[in-house]
Amino acid sequence: MTRLPVFLIAGRSGVERRASSLARGIGTLAFAMLLASGPVQAQQIGNWQVVPRYSTVLPVGGPTRDFVSDFSWRGATVDVVRFMSPNLRVGVSGGWHVLDGKSEGTEEFSGGALDGELRRWVNAVPLRAIGLYEFGGRWGPKGFVGAGTGVIYAQNRVDGGPIRAENSNWHFGLSAEAGVAIPRPGGSTWDISARYHWAAPSGGVERQYVTFSLGYRIGG
Repeated sequence: MTRLPVFLIAGRSGVERRASSLARGIGTLAFAMLLASGPVQAQQIGNWQVVPRYSTVLPVGGPTRDFVSDFSWRGATVDVVRFMSPNLRVGVSGGWHVLDGKSEGTEEFSGGALDGELRRWVNAVPLRAIGLYEFGGRWGPKGFVGAGTGVIYAQNRVDGGPIRAENSNWHFGLSAEAGVAIPRPGGSTWDISARYHWAAPSGGVERQYVTFSLGYRIGG
């Protein structure tokens, strides 16, 4: 009668010892993984990253859509950014975004007018400083948001037969962005984003459009 409690206590003590050993092993492994992974993120700080992107262009806003309303497949964007923290990147962005379309009607301009079938273009070259903040887990896709400010050079052109009318201006510009980064085996990362561009009124012209881009992150 006296041995049963001793047997139960001894059995419980053995289980506790094994559980304690297992817990210590898991804790040691987790701590080792933390030490191993921490420097990897810390090593990103100060590193540079280049993100070339193929961009499509959608005109938005009344003045822009009144001039050219067609979706465009012609655009390119390049970001050059530096890691300020594992989640924050700042840098510069440049691009060349083209809107073009055809219309029937009359286009008045200083010194005359064009009538009939008209071909219209907007060639926009944004140059701005940007900031991007990334969020999500350490593995798998990550979301990011960003904003930028700078200038946009916009060439607005109308061709009607042998006659051409053009209005080109530098604009103060702003941008806002959201996207997702998708890591691939081997350490490379695809970058998918939508970025809104606003060119403030200049020379009587205001422009707004959105670029939808697929990019590839190099470096970092």
